[in-house]
Amino acid sequence: SISIAQKLKLKINEAYPLGLKGFVLMKFFGNYPKSLQTLLQALKFTEDPASENNAWIPPSVLIFTGQSPRNYRLDILGYNHLDLGMLYGATGNTDKQIVSYLTALRLAESVKDTFLMSVVYEDLGGAYMGLNKLHSSLFFLQRALHFIAYLPSDQRKYQGVTLSLVGDIYQQK
Repeated sequence: SISIAQKLKLKINEAYPLGLKGFVLMKFFGNYPKSLQTLLQALKFTEDPASENNAWIPPSVLIFTGQSPRNYRLDILGYNHLDLGMLYGATGNTDKQIVSYLTALRLAESVKDTFLMSVVYEDLGGAYMGLNKLHSSLFFLQRALHFIAYLPSDQRKYQGVTLSLVGDIYQQK
């Protein structure tokens, strides 16, 4: 889909699979430099408001259906920041990880993407748990559970992870 988006000059539509590619390079191949390069390219496309002028919003993708080109761009930008935060976390750069997650959260809130909000809150909880800031971690994990409760059951796949992290916090107290 990247090559098709490139041919049609659909930068936002190119950014979405680039973000996924960056995540896969980081998570499954441990290729952090290539992941960073790929994610920064995705960010370049989604940070540019001009990319809204030529965007195709796939109607089959539930979370994007009915969104304006602007909201579609901001939503993809949020997912790109989420992936970048995961990369920073994997490389031990917790400060940049948290900044990326907070940026993703702000973007998710602006377009009302409940799924993205739930995932970002969970990841913030995990980041703060890694810093042994258990009160902050618990706050973010509870926010994740709040938003997970509003999701359809087929989108609640991370609820068990969130509950497990909350349990870990209570065990440490």
